[in-house]
Amino acid sequence: MRLEWLRCFYEVAQMGSITQAAEQKLFITQPAATKIIRSLEQEIGETLIIDSFK
Repeated sequence: MRLEWLRCFYEVAQMGSITQAAEQKLFITQPAATKIIRSLEQEIGETLIIDSFK
C-alpha cells in the first residue's frame, strides 16, 4: 500500500467526487485517480467507492 493511494482516497472522500478531487486537490486526471482507487481496493480486498452508474 502506498501513501499516495491513501491520500487519493482521503481527498475523494472529502470532495465526494473523484473528478473534483483529482483536478482540484491531487492535480492528476480523473482516470489516474480512478486507477489509484482501484489499486487500493484490490490491495485491501474491499470496495471503497461505489459507482452509481453500475
